[in-house]
Amino acid sequence: MKTKFFFFIFLSLFVTNASALTTEEAKDIGQELEKVYDPLAKSAGVKFELSWLLDQTHVGAYGGPGSTGWSINVWGGLIDHPMMTADAFRMILCHEVGHSIGGKPMAKIGRFDTSMSGQPDYYASSVCMKLLLQNSPYAPSSEHPVIQSACGKKFKTWDEQQLCQRIGIAGLEAALFLYDVTNDVLPRPESPDHSVAQTINLTHPNSQCRFDTFFAGALCDYRPKGKVVNEIDEVHKACENDPLTKRPLCWFVKDH
Repeated sequence: MKTKFFFFIFLSLFVTNASALTTEEAKDIGQELEKVYDPLAKSAGVKFELSWLLDQTHVGAYGGPGSTGWSINVWGGLIDHPMMTADAFRMILCHEVGHSIGGKPMAKIGRFDTSMSGQPDYYASSVCMKLLLQNSPYAPSSEHPVIQSACGKKFKTWDEQQLCQRIGIAGLEAALFLYDVTNDVLPRPESPDHSVAQTINLTHPNSQCRFDTFFAGALCDYRPKGKVVNEIDEVHKACENDPLTKRPLCWFVKDH
């Protein structure tokens, strides 16, 4: 009980520094996402649909391909959750986009092939977040010495380092929220998951492994352009051979 209480205090302090999300901010972030993905969906001959279910208290969001295109549903309980921050929300929406166009590994959900396991997380940080933040200040909402050090070593310019840190912190905020919901493995940047998956589990990895995946995408130095649907393929070509930026082995199996 004391350990769980300590974790709750740790999570609360981290999010207090970052500030919680409001419904107005959430809708503004939704508009940011639509500006990026509406044109991309139209170029692919499909629709991008973001639906708000604000009167429902379910803590979650759902995204994936459908009969008309790429859809995302957001429930009110997700926005109202005390652990939710603006950049964590961006990351989660990007994850939901990743279920539609995040690349392999995939599984058939109903009639549609859907990106699964840690792949939507990797897409979220390596492509989607970089597109969402391209016209925003890069300064992170808070700091973590491990994230700051890794970004400083990986990137040369101040702007690149700041963007990396902002996405890394967003990944940590999202992973801390996920831990608060699932109570699985407390994510710590200084304690990456060194387990090696033998097969790909097509469900979501634990919260530590998910943070590791978010951060690998943040450290990837490929800068997406947002012009093609399968841009994740370019990310893999650029970053799959670097231990810091490849998809973590805690969920990814290359020969899948």
